[in-house]
Amino acid sequence: MSDMSILEFGVYALVCYAGIVMLIISSFKETPMTVSQSAVRVIWLIPSMLCAFVLANAGVDIYLSTETLADQVLDSNNAIITLTDVTTDKITLLNPIWVIMHFLFFIVILLYVIMQILTLFMKRD
Repeated sequence: MSDMSILEFGVYALVCYAGIVMLIISSFKETPMTVSQSAVRVIWLIPSMLCAFVLANAGVDIYLSTETLADQVLDSNNAIITLTDVTTDKITLLNPIWVIMHFLFFIVILLYVIMQILTLFMKRD
């Protein structure tokens, strides 16, 4: 599990969910039967696939900021001691199903991209 900021999470989620919405809308429309339509869909869905993979590996913790506070105090021998306090604000997703859902989005988009690439190689305009 990697550390992800809220901005990174938002950007990856926007790209991933935009690809999923595009895939759902295009499934209600016509299925691409030509090479040019398949190429366009593959080009648009590969970044969504990669963002879904990143979100699946991110885990359930989203880090907002890290604050370091340093205080200098004197000990009994009049020596300066620096005390540091590190505070990390984070959002923890309460339902860990989001990790599995992002992994399933990755698998669905990967299978769709493979099918479209096969369409690129098998069919002609």
